[in-house]
Amino acid sequence: SLGETGCLLTVTYADRRVTVSGQSADEARIKVYTLSGQAVATTPQRVRGDFVCVDLSYRQPGVYIVQATDKNGHTTSKKFAVK
Repeated sequence: SLGETGCLLTVTYADRRVTVSGQSADEARIKVYTLSGQAVATTPQRVRGDFVCVDLSYRQPGVYIVQATDKNGHTTSKKFAVK
């Protein structure tokens, strides 16, 4: 994770899904970008308590970066490959 110290969120990727978890995850701002900087997802699709899932099963294979910003403005990022 390319996280900033103090961020309340954790970003994970598995099974073509990004999960953002942590305190107030339901208030997080989440963006997914291609390596060229094009935003491909900005809205979480499912919120369940302390985690948010973004489904990327419809995305083309490639490398993406997810950026999550917590309610205090701290940001964490993670790079992952969709296969």
